[in-house]
Parts: sequence; structure tokens; C-alpha cells
Amino acid sequence: MKRKRQIIIQIILIAIFGLLLFDRSRLYRTPQEFLRANEKGLHYGPSDKILLEGEYTDGYLLVIGKIGDDALSIGEGKRKLLFFWGMPGGGFTGYRPISEDKAVMAEYLERFHMVVGLTNNKDIEEVEFKLFVGRDHAATERARVDEDGFFMVRLDDGLIEKYKESENDYVWFYPLEIKGFDKDGNLIYEELT
Repeated sequence: MKRKRQIIIQIILIAIFGLLLFDRSRLYRTPQEFLRANEKGLHYGPSDKILLEGEYTDGYLLVIGKIGDDALSIGEGKRKLLFFWGMPGGGFTGYRPISEDKAVMAEYLERFHMVVGLTNNKDIEEVEFKLFVGRDHAATERARVDEDGFFMVRLDDGLIEKYKESENDYVWFYPLEIKGFDKDGNLIYEELT
């Protein structure tokens, strides 16, 4: 009887220490936990709503939350230990607000080959922006704006390959000259930079 009791106590202690170590490992069970933990670590948030969540390239996770009406929280994670999520190398994209003097923000996410953005102008139904690589105009893209003011455009692989000089090069696009259109297609916002 004494031996069984010792084994049970040891199993319980191993479980408790295992949970404590897991809690400190910076691994998360869900994408929402991953985003919330990183927001807490960077002292902002929490996100009011998750706008986008998905696994896009080579096991990388993208989670985008909305904070208030004028900021995005962008989290890039990587699958670790089978079904947990953790930080990839390169850090956490984090808090991306709309500037005070603007109504739209757009951000290029290199790992996912997409541009995401947010508008706080409720009349904007569609946005158009030009993508630049350095000083070169690479493309003009249009995106529908959802009810939360969020928009997203996945870039064509051919466009990315066109600007790569070698296989290991990164291509960084800058979304500039953003325009906003209302439901009738009328230009109601223009940001020239």
C-alpha cells in the first residue's frame, strides 16, 4: 500500500511540475492564446475581435486582432511541438495603429506575401493602393473593406519573383498612395505620400 501511495504522489508531482514548465515554455494551445500572450507581453491590447486567423505558409500562423476602431494587432507564429504555437525567429509584428492625420493604414507582411490594413472611415467600402519596391511602382491593388474596416490582399507569386534577385532575397513592398472609395465608387479619401 505504501508503494502505491508513493507512486501516486510522484505522478501528481510530475504532472504539477510539467504544467508549471509548460506555462513557462511560451507555447500556446490556440492562436487566440498566442496573440493574447504577445499583446500582454508588449503591454497593449487585448484585441476586441479576431479579424483573421490562419496557417498560411510552411506552418506559419497569422492572427490579426482589432483594437478599438483604429489599430490592428498582428501576430505571426509557428507551429511547435506538434499542435502548439510559439514565436518564430524575427519577433512579433505587434501593434499597428492608424496615424492621427489619416483614415487608412496598410502593412505589408513579407512572410505571408500579403497586405493587410484597416480604415476607421465607415463610408469607405473599397481601397486602392500602389505597391512600391524602393522607388519602382510594382503594382496597383484593390481590396474590399469588411464591416470592421479590415482589408487584405494576397500578392501574386509572379509579382514577388519579378523583384527577387536571388532565391534567398527578401522583397519588401510599400503600400503607398492609398485611396478610399464609397459604395457608389466615388473617391472619398486620398493619401498621397
